[in-house]
Amino acid sequence: MHLTRTIFFGAVHLLDSSPAVSERTMGYDYKLDITVKGNLNQKTGIVVNIVHIDEMIQTVMQNIDGNLLDELEFFRENKPSLENLLIYFWNELEGLFIDAELDKIKIQQTPFIYGEIGGNDKMNVYVTKLFHFSSAHRLHSNFLNQEENIELFGKCNNLYGHGHNYKLEVTVKGRPDPKTGAVIHYKSFEDIVKERVVNLFDHKHINADLEMFENKNPTSEMLLYVIWDLLKDEISGLYKIGIWETDKNYFEYYGHDHE
Repeated sequence: MHLTRTIFFGAVHLLDSSPAVSERTMGYDYKLDITVKGNLNQKTGIVVNIVHIDEMIQTVMQNIDGNLLDELEFFRENKPSLENLLIYFWNELEGLFIDAELDKIKIQQTPFIYGEIGGNDKMNVYVTKLFHFSSAHRLHSNFLNQEENIELFGKCNNLYGHGHNYKLEVTVKGRPDPKTGAVIHYKSFEDIVKERVVNLFDHKHINADLEMFENKNPTSEMLLYVIWDLLKDEISGLYKIGIWETDKNYFEYYGHDHE
């Protein structure tokens, strides 16, 4: 059984370590999710006491919350990036919990970027960036007749289509570069996704404007397939693509090699 506790904290770090600009800092209000796993205690009805989780987290947080990260010994040797912050918390918290095991840590740095570590792969850090685009589409398969399309897709088969404000999540995995503290060059990462995907889809009618969908039904599932192919050779460490079609419909894809 898994249990997640959420903590909010703020911290700053130096933008550059050179003396001339040592006063320039960047700060964030972080959201930290700590997930532990364990067996249900039949006598108490709980896996682990949340009070104990809070106590363990606070022993670590007292050196982080409201402080300059660069003053901690770990961050004197490692860039105070989102990726290294995940590794720091993992190293500090692993093994501290009674009757439970640390399973995953997630840190949201801004509404547009978050990172994770743990699960079945503790050797890598996973970083996800959020992008937006607005498109129209008509759910219609050329391999079905009109009656079958209407029966399967209902009002989404409307001749003139309908639109969505899509939220696209692109996840990469890897170990932080010692020089940058990042798993990927973020500016290049963003530029590639915007050029290859966002600019292609934004304010387009997918059926009518994009030749690649001439014989493809532009479902969110099919969008994942196409977007993966657009990015797989451009982004090193590409791990997962997720699409929020609406606030109620989410789809994700881990690439053709995982099928």
